[in-house]
Amino acid sequence: MVISLGEILCVMILGAALVYWWKGQGLKEQALRATRQHCKHYDVQLLDESLVLSKVKLTRNEQGLPALGRLYQFEFTATGQERNGGTTSLVGNRVVSVQLDPYRFN
Repeated sequence: MVISLGEILCVMILGAALVYWWKGQGLKEQALRATRQHCKHYDVQLLDESLVLSKVKLTRNEQGLPALGRLYQFEFTATGQERNGGTTSLVGNRVVSVQLDPYRFN
């Protein structure tokens, strides 16, 4: 059995994609925990209990080193009748901000 260089390259690319996806799932869970905590602190309800990855970009971390930045979007409600948006930002494996769009409250 002879394995070509192209087959080895395909397996390596597939492996790298799998590792990227696996690590991304862990980071999404971390972002979801931070978002839940933030919503609880401001007494709003996180809708659908989910985040949606909206952007991935190369950025710099606190030490100035290159890192992947991820931006997740979510929806919440303060009144139970309106849906409002928010974002959670990660740089590398660290949550750097959770922001709620302006909303009405009772």
